[in-house]
Amino acid sequence: MVAHAVVSFVPMMAPEHETILSPLSMACGVPVVASDVVGISEVIGESRCGILFPAGDARAIAEATARIVADPAEACEMGCRGREAAVARFSWQTRAAERALVIEGAVRAG
Repeated sequence: MVAHAVVSFVPMMAPEHETILSPLSMACGVPVVASDVVGISEVIGESRCGILFPAGDARAIAEATARIVADPAEACEMGCRGREAAVARFSWQTRAAERALVIEGAVRAG
């Protein structure tokens, strides 16, 4: 189960286009260790819910994981911030409100 994980890994190589982060781990309050690539780094960095590492750097992944495991209080804080960010940015209510604005704008313009 995701909610019982100590850390969630999002190792991606630098993509040619924006990468979408699945907020499941964040919503479960699990700190994230993720590649510093477009689309992921913005969410993790802004919410401070994990540790970013250079894409493809195995040593940095290990160091970030060790840091989270060694400091359960910091891991808990990261997880809480991730949950807050996931609810604020990725909840069904937030997504529906964003879509409603787009539809309303299209109706007004049309």
